[in-house]
Amino acid sequence: MGSVLCLGSEIHCLVLIFLLESKPLDTSAAKLYHDGAQSRSSSSSWLSQCSPVARPALELLITALRLLLAQCCDFGLKSKIIEGLGCVAAALAAATATERRDVIEDVLRYTQVQSSCMRIAVARCISVLATSKVTGAKTAMVRLLKEASEEEEVILAMEAMVRFSEIGDECIIGALSSKLHANTWAIRKAGIEAISSIAEVGSSRTLDILRQVAVDDPHRWVRGAAIDSISKLSWRGDSKSLQLMSQCLSDEIWCVRVAALHAVAQIAEKGDRVVLVTVLTFLEDSYPSVRSAALETLAVMAPSGDRDVISLVVTRLIKDPDSDVRREAIEALIQIAETGDANAKEILELQARDDEDPEVRAAAESAVDML
Repeated sequence: MGSVLCLGSEIHCLVLIFLLESKPLDTSAAKLYHDGAQSRSSSSSWLSQCSPVARPALELLITALRLLLAQCCDFGLKSKIIEGLGCVAAALAAATATERRDVIEDVLRYTQVQSSCMRIAVARCISVLATSKVTGAKTAMVRLLKEASEEEEVILAMEAMVRFSEIGDECIIGALSSKLHANTWAIRKAGIEAISSIAEVGSSRTLDILRQVAVDDPHRWVRGAAIDSISKLSWRGDSKSLQLMSQCLSDEIWCVRVAALHAVAQIAEKGDRVVLVTVLTFLEDSYPSVRSAALETLAVMAPSGDRDVISLVVTRLIKDPDSDVRREAIEALIQIAETGDANAKEILELQARDDEDPEVRAAAESAVDML
């Protein structure tokens, strides 16, 4: 231990080789820790599966890294040390089911350092180690998020905050919401996804924020992410969210319309005639993906045996030029037609015989046996 404490050249070489040869932090070890899983069949790194014999050596390495972190003055090397600490400490935490508060507290001291590479390293380390029980972690990471300026460090900071946040944490949600007006779409999208993962279902405050983004954001992927989040956080039958989806269904970008149709399936009440009529119009959309999404939504929403809906689904099955849409029509027909529906069976048998696409024919043949 004395040779470690004096940080001689041998330890410097050992630590540098370990750090510089390692890849960026792999969060699989942290997932084991947070999920409480310790299966050897997991995709975790060899570190997270360390044997009891190897653990003292890793404890020794943690001690060396912490001492080197305290004495090193180079930001680039410090950032590597922090990432190394996170990797080894997460492995030991997973193997021993213990929380490494000593490492976390050391790392949190660097959230205010004016170095992007340091802040990135801190965010990576905290994302694999911290939990809501660590005193000061929330305040420190909110501060780090506020100071972060580059895309990578902002996104990593948000991911780290989600790791130790509890559901409905208004402080964290507020901090994440402050990044929904960032200049880059990737930050805004990551912020939405982070918020949706910790917000309470039905939270009017969070839903209002997301509804605004779904309509106003200039980037299609951000609008789509907001729509997906709204569908997860809205109660079924939420009138405000359904009204918003009506607007989103008019979006000029096809993938946003797809997201809105999927959201309608999650939010609308089964059999809602007003919503059904709206969804049916998208069976004629110029984009195959939108037509498929409309069929998926009908499969969820339409009442069993609804002849009007079945008729339009059959039209898609017979006439749609896209084979993916025809296969989706078969799936919708299975869900909507009643068991023993002779007309539906006859149409499926014809399609199994005559469709030009072998996958559609196979799907139709299988569907006959399901009715």
